[in-house]
Amino acid sequence: MPAVSRGNRRASDVRHLDEVVVSICGKKQWLWRAVDQDGYVLDEILQTRRNTKAAKRLLVRLMKKQGCLPKRIVTDKLRSYGAARRQVTP
Repeated sequence: MPAVSRGNRRASDVRHLDEVVVSICGKKQWLWRAVDQDGYVLDEILQTRRNTKAAKRLLVRLMKKQGCLPKRIVTDKLRSYGAARRQVTP
């Protein structure tokens, strides 16, 4: 199989979405990221909130970059992901 650069990768069928809390200058921030099934980080955003609006922003940015919807999205069962997915996907 030929080597594929990071920018020319095919869109995978499974995306994993998660968030983690980080402290920057003593303030709590949430690092949201999307990872494909091979472990490549597709997108990252830093938010002060952990709500539906932040999850929706991640999904919209991810769909704009990738150009297509994945077949399956795996999350950590945060309710914001479900609400954001219902708003974004048809």
